Amino acid sequence: MILRLPLVNRIYGAVKQVVETFQGPQRGFQRVVLVQFPGKGFWSMGFVATERHDTMNLTTSHKLLSIFIPMTPNVTSGYLIMVSPEDVIDVDYSVEEAFKFIVSLGIVGKDFAPLKSSFPEALAPTVPTSQPSQG
Repeated sequence: MILRLPLVNRIYGAVKQVVETFQGPQRGFQRVVLVQFPGKGFWSMGFVATERHDTMNLTTSHKLLSIFIPMTPNVTSGYLIMVSPEDVIDVDYSVEEAFKFIVSLGIVGKDFAPLKSSFPEALAPTVPTSQPSQG
């Protein structure tokens, strides 16, 4: 019944087609991340395509992630950026969930939850520490 709704039907069809195109042996995205793109303070959802050795010493980690950032709502075009692993936040979204979020213009999707094991120290929220009492 829900698939009969025009907008939902289009979103589902587009997501299914894109996921089938990019999923499969040796050609699927590794994981979903948030990255500051196109600049600091602007967060975009992207897909890690590969992790490569940084042979040009562009990062201190000596690794580069190739990240595809799709355009909304046409996810077949987008940007390919390369960043240090420390500059991304892994989120608890499957590739299919992320495509649904992007194709629906951010309407369909759950709240973002970072994967604790990969939350960058520099981007982690700061928790005020209490000062020891004097006296």
